[in-house]
Amino acid sequence: MNKIVSLDEILLNKENRQNLRALIRTIMPYSLISFTVNYVGQIKKNSDTQLLFNQGVREIEKTFCGKIRFKQFNYSDTGFEGFFAAEQDAKEVKKIVSGIEDSHILGRLWDIDVFDSCNNQLTRYDLGLNKRKCLLCDNDADNCYILRRHSQKELMQKIKDILNNFSGLPVGE
Repeated sequence: MNKIVSLDEILLNKENRQNLRALIRTIMPYSLISFTVNYVGQIKKNSDTQLLFNQGVREIEKTFCGKIRFKQFNYSDTGFEGFFAAEQDAKEVKKIVSGIEDSHILGRLWDIDVFDSCNNQLTRYDLGLNKRKCLLCDNDADNCYILRRHSQKELMQKIKDILNNFSGLPVGE
């Protein structure tokens, strides 16, 4: 744990994740939930991200109890990843996971994507839902990210605050 990863490693992992999703889709004709953690910095696998991932997995398993037909977890240096094939309409799944991202204390630190049986990713826009808000302001999260409106230090402090509020204990580095 705590290995610094490069942008090239992150991009290669993203490509591998896309290939794995396509493979899962060939054997599982269900809605596919792809779950990762939103975490700034070059260290993607640490005690904070492990806590975030474990809590997210619990929330997904609890929410889709009895409907998950397949799950797989990857624990690479570029971050924790979970894949769940759920026997439920993809649009309904996307609505539900968007609600989780918006309402759970840790939800803003989770990235829960949904793919339909044709491997098309469903977006909030597709369902008429609002875009995700920035961790630090009320602007669109994507715009803040693209424009680099906030420093990594500010974002990391907000993540630590969220984790402290969740656990009630100071979190590690």
